Amino acid sequence: MTNVQAANAGAYDVVVSNAAGLATSAPATLAVSLPEVHFLSTAMLTNGQVQLLFSGVPGQDYIIQAHQPGGLGADFGAHRWQQSPALH
Repeated sequence: MTNVQAANAGAYDVVVSNAAGLATSAPATLAVSLPEVHFLSTAMLTNGQVQLLFSGVPGQDYIIQAHQPGGLGADFGAHRWQQSPALH
């Protein structure tokens, strides 16, 4: 199957018909799993910003949450990331 999206998940059946009549299959469940996200690298830029490089699905939105390890200090919040069209 091509172009399957998470919204396509669910139960499906097949109806076959001809001059003799029709038959309907038992429902089958289609499960759609997205690939895991993998961090490829991190880098501290000269301007003090952090660059994150990760793999994912083109066109998919991701949320990145940052916090200090151990739960100490400031919570840096969550940021929504959308893939840049230049990266497609």
